[in-house]
Amino acid sequence: MMTSALDLSDLHKVAIDEPSLGLAPNLVHEMLQTIKRVNESGVTILIVEQNLSQLDDFIRRVYQLEEGRVVDESTSTGAQGA
Repeated sequence: MMTSALDLSDLHKVAIDEPSLGLAPNLVHEMLQTIKRVNESGVTILIVEQNLSQLDDFIRRVYQLEEGRVVDESTSTGAQGA
């Protein structure tokens, strides 16, 4: 995967846009596990994703945007309804 080619040792924040778009399901799972491991190491990750169910294992906060403005915010307990 791409992350194996990057030096993530000094990374504190990362933004990812639609990480699962166009990937085969087995690659989506592998990529999400990599994102989860990076996040658990202390890196803050902002993910733009339409399919929130893929992120259920590690989502903490959800912001719903419309026309570039935040219209709703929820925590992990209410994230599935966002």
